[in-house]
Amino acid sequence: MYILFSSIFYYLIFKVQLHKHHYLSIILIILIGLIIDLVTENLQKEVVNDLLLLIMKFLKEIFFSLYSVLAKYVIEKKYVSVYEFSFYVGLINLILLIIFSIFDHYYFEIYNYTDYFNNFNRNELLVLLGVIFTQLGINLTSLFATKNNSPCHVFIIFVFGQLAYYINFQGVSIIVIICLIFILFLSLIFNEIIEINIWGLSYNTK
Repeated sequence: MYILFSSIFYYLIFKVQLHKHHYLSIILIILIGLIIDLVTENLQKEVVNDLLLLIMKFLKEIFFSLYSVLAKYVIEKKYVSVYEFSFYVGLINLILLIIFSIFDHYYFEIYNYTDYFNNFNRNELLVLLGVIFTQLGINLTSLFATKNNSPCHVFIIFVFGQLAYYINFQGVSIIVIICLIFILFLSLIFNEIIEINIWGLSYNTK
């Protein structure tokens, strides 16, 4: 759904028009994505067992799409550097996380912080540092892709991430990998990296 919502927000904020190759790519990406969710049975499980989680994921896609477009706007129109933007976003997230953690510890008890810190060791520290540097890399890569191209180009990074997750080539993962390769191809068409010279799909491309 990211490619759909980011396109909508990109149009609303930057007035970037969508054309035939965009619409076709969006429709096919969503349909193939739906096939992946049905084949892996993720959609069926969440509809039956955890509908609230499914709704939250849907809302997350909307807000993240808006965030990506706003990041493009702030970096391009307000001349804020990628590193400065990333720093302030990280700082805001850290403050919100601390506030949530305090409320969670004393009122909600969703996560057991006492056990985590009592069992904190060298391995946990390495995992923590690994997550921090990995997220930093993903964040900066996404922001530079957004700055130099468009928020929709970030989708290509997401597809590669999903491909890496299913790379074991066993059972259902083979079908998922084939579907993701099609989605990758369509994302390249959408972002005008590849042009298809049939049915007028190459018109209005840069």
